[in-house]
Amino acid sequence: MEEIREFVRKTAEYFATKTPKEVTFADADYYDYEIFEKNKEWNKLSPYKTFQEEFPYFDQLWDELAEWDVEDEWTRERAELIITKAKKALEAFKD
Repeated sequence: MEEIREFVRKTAEYFATKTPKEVTFADADYYDYEIFEKNKEWNKLSPYKTFQEEFPYFDQLWDELAEWDVEDEWTRERAELIITKAKKALEAFKD
């Protein structure tokens, strides 16, 4: 489970340190799938807390990544929202 926690932290850090122009659909698509896989793995290993309960801010970031469709245009607002949610998720690790 520690490996999954580290993945969550590194992914949040990855997006939190980007500028809006650096946030791309390719990143969103890649990490949406990777997070999906870690979610399944966590939920198999943890009988007490779901992935969403353990990482609520990261789950919000995941929602944003998952909602970005290949046909959607890039917008600064979406990129900024992804960065903001990533920063919140990263901040949760410091608590």
